[in-house]
Amino acid sequence: MENANRRGVARVMIWIGAIGAVLAIPLIAMQFTDEVAWTTFDFIAAGAMLGAAALTYELTTMNKVSLAYRAAVALAVGTAFMLVWVNGAVGVLGDEGNGANLIFLGVFAVGFIGAVLAGLRPAPMAHAMAATAVAQIVAALIALTLSWGTPLEVALTAAFSGGWFASAFLFHRAARGQKPSSVA
Repeated sequence: MENANRRGVARVMIWIGAIGAVLAIPLIAMQFTDEVAWTTFDFIAAGAMLGAAALTYELTTMNKVSLAYRAAVALAVGTAFMLVWVNGAVGVLGDEGNGANLIFLGVFAVGFIGAVLAGLRPAPMAHAMAATAVAQIVAALIALTLSWGTPLEVALTAAFSGGWFASAFLFHRAARGQKPSSVA
């Protein structure tokens, strides 16, 4: 038990160090250029987002030993994080204030509801992430149809589906590596 507590504390320290290192990048850049101008709120928001992503990863993979499962979660959390980050910083479709970017709430809803229904089990999670990828593509098609963004912005929207599909593939691999559970 004591060894597990030490590992837990070490993991928390690693996450804090990694988040600190990421936040140091804009802080250092601000010393050399006016192109990077983060406010205190920007640092707090970025730290909260990074912390939420790290916590989500840790809680989701807490009792999972499968490397494929852990990688699938990392890809799903990373894709979600990047979608929120890009959307909040500059906006995927137009600028960050463009209401068209609210379409991505549907993508997150598909992923979240799918994960809850899957109970975080690998095989159903593969389906949930594939559905999230399809939702991402549908969002791109809607944006294209309604001229909500430039062709490059629509392509970027669709590109996020790659992260979701890769996560689905890894969840599928994790499910194949499990022993079938006995039915009583």
